[in-house]
Amino acid sequence: MTKNSLFDTLQKRPGVLLSAIVLLFLLGVTLILFSLQRSVSIIVDGQTYQIDTFALTPGKVLKTAGISINEEDKVNPAINDLFFSEDQIVVERAQLIQVINGDKLIEVVSTDHVPSLILNQAGINLRAEDLVIWNGIEVPVDQPLQANRIGALQYKPAYPVKLNIDGNIQTIYSAQPTLGLALKNAGIDIKPEDSISMNFDTKIDRSLTVSIVSARKITINTFNGSFSKLSPAQSVSEALLDLGIRLQASDYTNPIEKEPIPNTGIIDLVSVEERLNLLKEETAYEVTYAPDPNAELDQGSVIQPGVLGRVITRSRIRFENGEEVARRTDEPWQASEAQPAVLGYGTKVVVQTENVDGVNIEYYRKISAYATSYSPSRLGVEGLYSESTASGIKLEKGIVAVLVSWYRAMKLQPVYIPGYGYGIIADTGGGIPGTPWIDLGYSDDDWVSWHSWVTMYLLTPVPTYIPYLLP
Repeated sequence: MTKNSLFDTLQKRPGVLLSAIVLLFLLGVTLILFSLQRSVSIIVDGQTYQIDTFALTPGKVLKTAGISINEEDKVNPAINDLFFSEDQIVVERAQLIQVINGDKLIEVVSTDHVPSLILNQAGINLRAEDLVIWNGIEVPVDQPLQANRIGALQYKPAYPVKLNIDGNIQTIYSAQPTLGLALKNAGIDIKPEDSISMNFDTKIDRSLTVSIVSARKITINTFNGSFSKLSPAQSVSEALLDLGIRLQASDYTNPIEKEPIPNTGIIDLVSVEERLNLLKEETAYEVTYAPDPNAELDQGSVIQPGVLGRVITRSRIRFENGEEVARRTDEPWQASEAQPAVLGYGTKVVVQTENVDGVNIEYYRKISAYATSYSPSRLGVEGLYSESTASGIKLEKGIVAVLVSWYRAMKLQPVYIPGYGYGIIADTGGGIPGTPWIDLGYSDDDWVSWHSWVTMYLLTPVPTYIPYLLP
């Protein structure tokens, strides 16, 4: 068919012409659409998706990919950019971040990663000294948060801390939780001996005013030696208290307690001791004797104890650092009068039995005495011989001589002497001065020499008269 024939045909059939035109238009559009199709990478919070799309704007691309966008989310390029040419769309999802400011909880929906920007959204303007805590860890305020942003961002404002250090005033700002950490963070070294007006664990939740007094070396000179210690004390009394020194009675210091510590840091402590010296002089008491019916014969007792009299002379002596500096002596005074003693002597006679030398004897008294012996030719006088005795009984074994003072009370008393045997007090002798003494009689034929202490038993029957105190 020729060109003219085709034209004639189309003129005769207008419907065919319209269909041809529509077909050609659709074919052109299809070609245009195929030319607009492209591959786009979509990155959502670090995760990448790949899509082929004809969409002309990032929003359409995301919608085609089934990715919904919230108003707070950030899209790059812009979501309605009609002529975006990039082959990558980056989506940052906005997240809910809790901001803690003191006792306030602020919720912020943000795509920001930098703490200062997030806090700015919460209406908080940071200062250089403020602290930011992210999930319990301190983080830089100007650097992006690591990993995801799920969690709590705590804002800790810095408070002013006014420091008076040895009279020098300075102010630091700190968001540290305690005063001790604030001082350490500011490079202020506090020695254990320094004085600080607040505890290191004082919380910094307000403005603080702190006084610090640096310790210095203080030396105390005492009578027993010197010792030194670092102390922040300003006065002598404060230094003594800090060093644990308590003045006793009249002790004093140089300088005195109320004065400031000298520049040398030296304090002299003078130890004062006042001694009371009592010179006691005793006066003797008299002794009297009285019978004691409750005490056995020859047993003593104290019915009333004697008390010595006392005269006292009192002196007051003052010592400073061990040296006597003053003394005052009072007049003597009678502290107490002597009281006489009353000693008891036994008057109770008790008959007893005992086996002596294998012989059972019954006696009411026994006396310890020093024994000698004599016979008619051994009377102590050379050339003298006599068998007579004070009682008139012939001198032979069994005759016992005693002191004249004893003889008057014991005449003809039967006795028993261990090693000698039975005897009778029937003679007297001079004896040994100051010693209880007996002389054992013998005949010349059976004489035995005696020079020893013996026990003389006075045998029953008990005589009517008994000398309770032997002369």
